[in-house]
Amino acid sequence: MKINRIEINDLNSPEMEVFFKLKEVQLYRYYEPDPGIFMAESANVALMALAAGYEPLALLAENERFDRAALPVLEKIAEIFGTEFQEHLPVYTAD
Repeated sequence: MKINRIEINDLNSPEMEVFFKLKEVQLYRYYEPDPGIFMAESANVALMALAAGYEPLALLAENERFDRAALPVLEKIAEIFGTEFQEHLPVYTAD
């Protein structure tokens, strides 16, 4: 499986803003008037969100848990949205 894996060394980088700097209300209003962003904070919640029809914008995973947590989510994303979508999805990893 091809993965758009991006190693993050600085949690203050612009790519991490949505994960670490925005509050829940800011995520909710991110695309106003359209629905905002839902943050799934575990692989199980991400899998449930995918089953409910949510479309992922990006993934953030610890390197240590990548195979156990991120790979099953990426497999489900490929199954639902197609391999091309999954291959272009940003997958941020960090220690």
